[in-house]
Amino acid sequence: MNSDLRIGTWLVQPDRNLISGNGRRRQLEPKVMDVLICMAHRPGETLTKEQLMKTVWPNTFVTDHVLVRSICEIRRAFDDDARESKFIQTISKRGYRLVAPVESVNRELPVTDEAFQTSRSGVVSILSKRGLRIGLLLGGTATVALLAILVVIPTDLWRKLVEKPDIPQICSLAALPACGH
Repeated sequence: MNSDLRIGTWLVQPDRNLISGNGRRRQLEPKVMDVLICMAHRPGETLTKEQLMKTVWPNTFVTDHVLVRSICEIRRAFDDDARESKFIQTISKRGYRLVAPVESVNRELPVTDEAFQTSRSGVVSILSKRGLRIGLLLGGTATVALLAILVVIPTDLWRKLVEKPDIPQICSLAALPACGH
């Protein structure tokens, strides 16, 4: 279980993928929250794109665009401006840095990389179940679509597609006189 954090004036609740502050609540996608938590474990430190991608998307091929989109979502949630950032600073050609102060709300659970990795295992298991559900839904939908196509095809047409073409049978034989040379 991940402890709640205070980043700047915002309360971050990783277990709920929720941030709240200034009278507003914002829901984040699980991977976007993982990027934020990864950065919160090393506030003030520049994290390379590779470090963030290996931590948040291990053993998965994703493009830099996924990380850039996640950073944009975090900035939007915090009402942060990339040009005058109070939360996430882009370090050109290097990576990103969380510049807002970070404080653990549950003091008995310190913010560490080990705590992040432990909390990620729960997220991975939830995401795996979600992926399984999506796969089953897509497989079921494809099966129903295939069955619908098979029912809709007229049986005569289906027979023509499956059966071998008819070979004409010889019903009569005629013998012609041979040419005399």
